Amino acid sequence: MGIPAVALILSCVLAAQHGGPSLIRYFSLRPTPAPPAARDAAIPLLMFRGLRAHDAALSAPSEACRVAVLGFSASPRRKGDEWLAVELADSLARKLGAHPRLEFIDHALVRSFERRHAKGKAAGLDKRRLAMLAHAAGADILVSGALARNGDALAVEIKAMRPATGAESEGVRVDGRIDRLCEVEARLAARFASLLGSPPDDAEMERIAECPTSSPEAFEELAMARQAAEGSHTRIRHLQRAVEADPGCVEARCMLGDAYYGIGMTYQYVEWFNMALAEYRKAAVVSPSCARAFEGLGVVYMRNGRYDLARRALEKAISLDPASRGARGSLARLEGMGY
Repeated sequence: MGIPAVALILSCVLAAQHGGPSLIRYFSLRPTPAPPAARDAAIPLLMFRGLRAHDAALSAPSEACRVAVLGFSASPRRKGDEWLAVELADSLARKLGAHPRLEFIDHALVRSFERRHAKGKAAGLDKRRLAMLAHAAGADILVSGALARNGDALAVEIKAMRPATGAESEGVRVDGRIDRLCEVEARLAARFASLLGSPPDDAEMERIAECPTSSPEAFEELAMARQAAEGSHTRIRHLQRAVEADPGCVEARCMLGDAYYGIGMTYQYVEWFNMALAEYRKAAVVSPSCARAFEGLGVVYMRNGRYDLARRALEKAISLDPASRGARGSLARLEGMGY
């Protein structure tokens, strides 16, 4: 046996005695397997900001754009999943609604145009009708999307186009799970903004990542409530289920208070105003920094003749959100009444 062979054997024995890696492993044709990644490990959302480069054919960097989001398609089409495609499409405007350079056109207007002109075509609108939609709505960018679901796993892909030039982006895909839908929506919004050359800053990213509830059941009910008509019993039923699933869901509480107040104004029933008051109070207790809850309290107090409490609540709402037009308008009406 030659000297190199003896040295190799001795090195392996010594490494094994001292707990070190054996040299023999480096001669193996099978690579050392990497440790399995934790399936439920949360991935920081900021990691997704730079994954999709800006598409200069769609917009100039930091250009202000008016965006129309078309209805998303779902595959396979299953009964009971219609809400999911609508929720994902509408989430772009909801997550990026406060973005300084992106203005989203009312989704009801876009859906109405689609229904009138698609005429049952599975492929949706052709390029000519898309150009008509963009012109009618005053949109610079049109967004389409497709959703694929396999059990609890989701894959969402969106594309953006500029009808004026015919430029179209590559697909932007986000994978996730149905029980972490809010995270999927945040990733989708961040990538879309980056695609248009307007990546969200850190403060905007934190707002995008906010989720109204940690309960998947409450999130689903809240999504279905948004899609139901305002003041309808269907909307109220979904909101009631949402607060049952998550009593601390402030957004559902405020929406339920709005629904109760709307019915009270329609039928002039005091019971509905009291129910609205209860929901706004619960929202304010759970989240003392929620301006919307205090605005709701102020409006109901004013309707019930408790003008001192109304002023206090409205002033609190304005202090929490100085840009709140609703609270400022209600306070101006209260002052106009002499209170």
